[in-house]
Amino acid sequence: MASAVVARLEAAPAPDSLAMAEALFCIGQARWKLTSYADGVGLRCAARCLGIRERQLGADHLDVAAAHALMGRILAGTDRADSALTHVRRALDLRTVRLAQDDTLVADTWSQLAGVQHNRRDFRAALEAYGHALFIRERRHGEEDPALAALLAEIGNCTMQLGDLDQARQLLERAVGIYTRALGRDAYRRQGALN
Repeated sequence: MASAVVARLEAAPAPDSLAMAEALFCIGQARWKLTSYADGVGLRCAARCLGIRERQLGADHLDVAAAHALMGRILAGTDRADSALTHVRRALDLRTVRLAQDDTLVADTWSQLAGVQHNRRDFRAALEAYGHALFIRERRHGEEDPALAALLAEIGNCTMQLGDLDQARQLLERAVGIYTRALGRDAYRRQGALN
């Protein structure tokens, strides 16, 4: 459907409209979600979306931050971690200036940054970024939120990679406990934390 919209918008008098940017964003996001990794179509759509939004809205707009975050996800999925890091950092910079410091979108961006750093095997930097996300999540949702458990599992994984197995075990057990209490004993996510 978004592809049909793009075809129609390409024929419009102003093909680089915000409507075009939104359609391209939807295609880029759908391609990333559909395949769980990036492809050339998603990357081209996200890059064009980013360019249009920057020209139309200015470089500091929150929709530009969303396009940077999408570029970061897609680039991370194509093993371009350094480029992904640049886009995710830009998204984080924009969101921390424009949103409340404890906004969950800021937490999600910290988590995305940590994921890129984790993929680069920079576990200390990943732990620091996950720590920011964890702080926001605990403050906003308390200590029993499944999103908090996911962060604890990621922190546990990084801690394990750095060789602190006792701390990793404590973090993973806390994550499993949250999953079990929040989602039930046989919840899918509980199994993910155990792996």
